[in-house]
Amino acid sequence: TARELGALCGQRLRLKSAQQHLEGALKSMPADGSAEADTEQARTLRELGLLEMRGGNFHAAFSHLQHALLIERKLHGTSPHPDVAKTLYSFGLVVLRSGDHNESRTHLEESLKISRAIHGDTPHPDVQKVLRLVAALSARDGDIGQWRSSRKEAMRMHKAATTNVADRLRAFCFDGGEPRGGLSTSSRSSVGSSC
Repeated sequence: TARELGALCGQRLRLKSAQQHLEGALKSMPADGSAEADTEQARTLRELGLLEMRGGNFHAAFSHLQHALLIERKLHGTSPHPDVAKTLYSFGLVVLRSGDHNESRTHLEESLKISRAIHGDTPHPDVQKVLRLVAALSARDGDIGQWRSSRKEAMRMHKAATTNVADRLRAFCFDGGEPRGGLSTSSRSSVGSSC
């Protein structure tokens, strides 16, 4: 989609091209009030907010993220939803870069609360990235106890997530020359070349 293309251009620091794609995506979205259209609009606004932050335009970034959060809260109410958590994280990042550490912590802690409600104790990258930023803020504020706790939990999640990937890769690949999971002879060569 145009939103995804805009996000990709933004990741590659092609800011002008990213902005054109994202603004074009917003203009071409149906205004039918459907949940799907509103979700896409909120995601596009979040991407535009992050893009504006990269360009140093914090006022526009705030505006886009506030609009995205308004749409997402209308869609999801008080139910924990990943889009709300991501927008709050993005808001926390923008506010942090603009220099307001206290407001940043507020958004990040709400994002963390929602992400934990969604993922529970299961290690997840969304929880891990918020924890790392909370740890950095805690270190900056001199709260060594909170820094240590957040950092330790983020590292535990990282280790668990990478161990899980390694386990899945081993399960997908050969073990001792024999395929796992009952792979057919015809699929052995393609699996072997993937590993």
